[in-house]
Amino acid sequence: MGFSTAERMSLRESTAATPPLLGIAGWDSEPWCDAYFPADLPEDWRLSYLANEVDCVLLRPEQWYLGRSAATTDRLDDALAEAPAALSFLLAVAPEQPPPRSALARFAAFDAGLLVEQPLAPADPWPQWRSTGPDRWTGKDRTEVRVWQVESIDLRAWRRDAAVLPPTLRALILSGPAASPGRVTELRTLLQLLGLA
Repeated sequence: MGFSTAERMSLRESTAATPPLLGIAGWDSEPWCDAYFPADLPEDWRLSYLANEVDCVLLRPEQWYLGRSAATTDRLDDALAEAPAALSFLLAVAPEQPPPRSALARFAAFDAGLLVEQPLAPADPWPQWRSTGPDRWTGKDRTEVRVWQVESIDLRAWRRDAAVLPPTLRALILSGPAASPGRVTELRTLLQLLGLA
């Protein structure tokens, strides 16, 4: 793959000369939250704290626009207000219920992209990747976003899987019971050792 570490890729870029974004699924209700975030860290600082280890965060529809109470939406807005502009977001879209403009507007200040079953029209200012299989999306520019389901930590399996990642990989997200921000750091180290990041 031959990624260089010279610059950080953006979701809007289409070059294979930079390493893919590495991230985590979720940010405030995952099983790792209580163990990962310091007890005295204000909730609205969590995305900023998370940005120390990840490049991007994948938000499922229920985490950013579907079935959210006003209090939960306010928590997300407060966290986004404190999040660094360099943090990217991948926003999964429910095929049966596209997001309202107000939900999308929350991410206007960020590098964000949409993971969709069918392209949204009219085109939004963010790139879209269409589902091409379980945990895999492909953009118009042939770049890919992938989610690795982490059931247990097996660095040999990660090495084997990393060896077949495409050079057009835009983002790689860890999800599942054994995923955590610390695992993203381990993945980054492995990819660097393999010359892939």
